Amino acid sequence: MTIAKDIMDTLLSIQQDVDSMTHKFDDLNFSQVHCLHWIGTMENPNVTKIAAELRMTTGAVTKICKKLSDKNYIVKYQNPENNKEVYYRLTEKGQAIYEAHEVVHDSAHHCQTDVIDRYSIDEQRVILKFLQDIYALMNNEAEKVKEMSANKEKPDV
Repeated sequence: MTIAKDIMDTLLSIQQDVDSMTHKFDDLNFSQVHCLHWIGTMENPNVTKIAAELRMTTGAVTKICKKLSDKNYIVKYQNPENNKEVYYRLTEKGQAIYEAHEVVHDSAHHCQTDVIDRYSIDEQRVILKFLQDIYALMNNEAEKVKEMSANKEKPDV
């Protein structure tokens, strides 16, 4: 077994864990909790802004927001100057989840920083370069999938 295979297997395990991760916040999944995070963080959060931060489609975010609204975590509102645009704000219930998530996120960040600090600056630079390269590769693959999906949706003329 090569180190490259071990690295790829470890990255796959991390991705699978993140993909299946659910927070122990009520009945919310990972995407819903992070949607609440962005609603709590942004000024005048709307579907387009939230989708950009979550790297999801606006359709997916609309569904998430509908579920969060149905569960009384968020409410819709409109700016009196622009009745066309719909924005979201946290309810008291949503604010409680937002604050709890921030505590968990800060704790995880601290633990991750402790791990990173075990490596020399030169090692950290190599790790950073590697992760940036993997990230760029994943984004490139995601763009290819988007393009293929878009091409399938368009009828052949």
